[in-house]
Amino acid sequence: MATIEMKTNFEPNSLKAFMKNELRMKVNFKNTDREHTYWCESDIVAKAPLSLAHDMPLETGRIRVGILKPGTEIIKTVNLYTLPNNFPDDYKIKFTVYLYDDEGAIHERVEETSSIECRGNYPGTKEGASTSANVKS
Repeated sequence: MATIEMKTNFEPNSLKAFMKNELRMKVNFKNTDREHTYWCESDIVAKAPLSLAHDMPLETGRIRVGILKPGTEIIKTVNLYTLPNNFPDDYKIKFTVYLYDDEGAIHERVEETSSIECRGNYPGTKEGASTSANVKS
């Protein structure tokens, strides 16, 4: 059983196709271990058309989460961007979370994936309609 729980939340909760987007991703890291304190950090990989920089493609970044005491959680915010070359699809964001023990050795390495939907506007559908099923969400 992993000693870290990670959850993501996006604002807004979907992207618009064929235009620039800016969104905030809140990442919640929780230490489920009731006895040990860990230093936590996470690598992020967001493939194109997502970018971690607003003016150029940037796929890889790192979050320095900090010290997670037993049973505590820390929320970090990451800005994500797209250029107008995004199409309706689900875009995945990969995380590799590292927990370091009090000796500085990696205690645990967890890989997680999160995704955000990119929606398109088609004639005859209202804004926010899903392109994959062509049904209102």
